[in-house]
Amino acid sequence: MSSEADTPAEGAPDKTPPLVRALRQSEQVHGKVEQAAVDLSSVNTLLKDGIAGGAPHAKVERALNQNEAVEVNVQEAATELVVVNDALAEGIDERQHLEHKLSKNEAALSESHVHRPR
Repeated sequence: MSSEADTPAEGAPDKTPPLVRALRQSEQVHGKVEQAAVDLSSVNTLLKDGIAGGAPHAKVERALNQNEAVEVNVQEAATELVVVNDALAEGIDERQHLEHKLSKNEAALSESHVHRPR
């Protein structure tokens, strides 16, 4: 969906609508969370096999270190989701504001037609 042509130059203001930005961010975060889940599953399988098979201490320690790294990735993804949620809230607020303005303008236009002399 996004390409480099869609990305503003560094330092330039991003004029992409907030909901579009949020969607792009959500897609990126979704990929990270999926990968973290796959990684965590692999590490957990390795740990279970290692414990059941009496694996050497070094192998289990390595798996635990990998598990900690995956946990960091999941935490980063969760933090990014907060940013996505904020962008969505901004987009929703903007839309509600515009809908309110539109409604007021439509009411004023309708009122002007009612009071227009014939």
